[in-house]
Formats: sequence, structure tokens, C-alpha cells
Amino acid sequence: MIGKGKVEKQQLKGYEKVAYSFENGPTVTTSCSTNAILKSGLYSIDKVIIIGTKTSAWAELLDDPSPAEEKVFFQLFDDCERECPFNVKSELAQDLRNLLEARWRVQRVSFVATEAELTSQTAADIYGEYVEKCLGTEQKYILDVTHGLRWMPMFLTSAIRYKEMVEHGLDSMRLLYAEIGNNSKGFIRELDALWNGQKTAEAMSLFFDKFDSTMLVPRIPAECCHLKEAMENFGNCMQANYLMPLVWDRDDKLGGDYPLGQTVKQLRNGITEVGRLPQPPNWLEAVASEMFQWVERLRQYAYPSERLLVLADMYAERGLWGQAVIALDVALSIFACEYFQPGQYPDWEMTRSNLEMLKKSMKQSTGGLFHSLDKAVVDHVINLTHIRNMIAHGNLNSAHDKNKTQKKPNLSKDYKIFQAALVSLFSYRN
Repeated sequence: MIGKGKVEKQQLKGYEKVAYSFENGPTVTTSCSTNAILKSGLYSIDKVIIIGTKTSAWAELLDDPSPAEEKVFFQLFDDCERECPFNVKSELAQDLRNLLEARWRVQRVSFVATEAELTSQTAADIYGEYVEKCLGTEQKYILDVTHGLRWMPMFLTSAIRYKEMVEHGLDSMRLLYAEIGNNSKGFIRELDALWNGQKTAEAMSLFFDKFDSTMLVPRIPAECCHLKEAMENFGNCMQANYLMPLVWDRDDKLGGDYPLGQTVKQLRNGITEVGRLPQPPNWLEAVASEMFQWVERLRQYAYPSERLLVLADMYAERGLWGQAVIALDVALSIFACEYFQPGQYPDWEMTRSNLEMLKKSMKQSTGGLFHSLDKAVVDHVINLTHIRNMIAHGNLNSAHDKNKTQKKPNLSKDYKIFQAALVSLFSYRN
């Protein structure tokens, strides 16, 4: 970024010469932090975009000009003093571009020069120019937020964020800031923690909202190896609708009739590793706290069918209505198995036969096992199995379905009806 620099007694003074030191590198004396970054040799840079305004001190990019650079340098300096707007499409801009590409030894240099005055009217145009410049650019950024007007970093980071969303991600982002101290000494600070913090928050959101642990697991400390494995297993099961391993551990012979799923028990044990860290980061404690609540919600129920209702609610809370309805349907099938063949871990054939037996029993108005169950509840339970099949098979009609009109889905409304019906049905267990 490039701004105006100092103006004293109505005369342009530009930027001061500063000896910029790098944490693990040389010291470079220059009036422009971009020159220091490029001259340091610490960063692999092949394209440079300079963000400024039409009245920025563009000459500062050619500080200590060589004889070949002096003509362009003085022209830019005079234009800035006379407040002659810098035109990125002008011949002068092209000359500056050629000189900088040679000076910095990069493939390409380009410019953005917007209006200097920030108003509610110009803000949209300025932001639009930043976005247009970011789209289609590289996937690895080094962003120097030192010079320029104070609002520029906010606009630019937002534009890069827009690019990231539209163009599906960035490979990396480095943030650099030149801190100027006393006696014309400065330091180039690496602020990668800001970007890493944002990416960590995005990874947390992805895991909390969609159970996708792909981005978050690599950020978990190596000391929490069991937690990493459990998070990955839990997330993969939730995304794939592999729900039974979460609610029933078929290999646990000591955990009673319906031991909690092995993956959830692994998650519970993995959470304890966070507490053993000397200084766990705040974000990791937040992740552990969220997962602890997931485990506790499942632990308080004795039957797998009830735990499946919990998982269905977890989907519904995140607006994942299709998966939520499918989870309800699984809960219904497992309830049938618990009712007619208690304590036996079911297979697919077993769930199918028991579900058919359950539906027949529910339809018996007198003398049946569920004869006092409200007819509306029975209808909702039967409709649940129908809607589940529509979801699983892409809304294909059955050859026996008399209604050939495609029904528009409203799963958020249907879910609440189905969930309440199952709660009523499950109360007949006792």
C-alpha cells in the first residue's frame, strides 16, 4: 500500500528513510516498506500489486532512484505536489511499472488508484475496485499493511476474503507490518497470527456447523493425538450418516445392554487430553467444551434409539434437515428392534422385519400393543418412513403411489412433527 507521506508547511515531504530490521533477516534502509520486503530476499514474490489513491506518493516506490529512474521519479513527485491525479492507464504508469519490475525482479507489477476521499458514496466504488483486482489473482498472498490510508487494510482484507469465498479458498496468507520506532529505526513484524486465528475460527465453525473436521484436526496439538483421531471419526460418521457406531458399541461386553458408541467414548477420553496441556489455547478449550456437551447429551440416554433422537436434533439445530429426518427414521427402526428383540445388535434384515411388525401393531386400533396411541401420531410415523424414502431416493415416486404430483419439501416443518411423534411412540417402551 502507498499513501501520501508527510506534508509539512504545505510541502510534500514523503516518507522518512527508515532502517527496517527483519526478525530473521537483514536490515534494509528505505522510505518504503515494500522495497524493504522485496530487497530482504526472505519472501518468494513474483507479482506485486500496489494499492493507493490518485494522489498517493507514487514516487516513493522509486526511493533512491538510479539515473534510469530519475525522470519518472521526478515526474511522479511533481505530479503529487501539484495534486495531479495518478492514472493507472497512463504512459507514466506504464513507465513506472517497467522500472519496478526491473528493480524488484518480479514478473508483473500492477496498480490500483482510487479516490482518496472516503465517503458513503465512494466506499462502494473503492471496495469494488479492490475486489475486481483480487479476483483471478494468485492463491498465496503476502500482504504489507504498512503505508496507505488507515481504511485501506480493512477494505483490502475484506476484498481478499470475498475472493477466498468466491474462488474457493486461499493456499496461504502472510501479513506484514512495518513498525517505526525512534532514531529512524523500524521493524518488519510478521502478523501471521491474525490470519491463522481467522482460519482457526473458520475451521471451528465448519466442525461445529457441519461436523467437518478436515480443517480443524491438523490444528490440534500433537499431544492430543487421541482427540484428533476421535474428532475425525465422529465428524466422518456424522457426515456419512454412519450413526450406529455413535450410539451403540457392539463390541463392548461390559457396558450393559446398550453401551454407548465406541467413537463417542473415544471422543470423551480424547477431551481429557486438552485438560492435561500446560497452557491450552482458548480456541481449543472452546472446541473441547462444545464436544463435551455433545457427549453429555448422548450419555444421558439409556437406549440407542433415544441417542439417535439426540443426533437427529443435532442435525436439525444446524439446518441439516435431510440428515435429521434420516436420523429419525433410523431411530424408529432401532426402537422397533429394541422393542421386539431387546439387547440384540441389529442388522439390516432385522431392522426391516421389526419395523414392519411395529407398523402393523401401530395400525391395530383395538387389542394391539399401541392401541391407545393417537391416530395422528401413527400417521406421522408412517409418513416419516415415506418422506425418508423420498429423501434417500431423490423424490422418485413409487409405481403404487397414486399421487403423481411432486410434493414440495418443507423438512423444517415436517421434522418437528415427526420428532414429536417418535417421542410419543417411544414412551410406550415402559
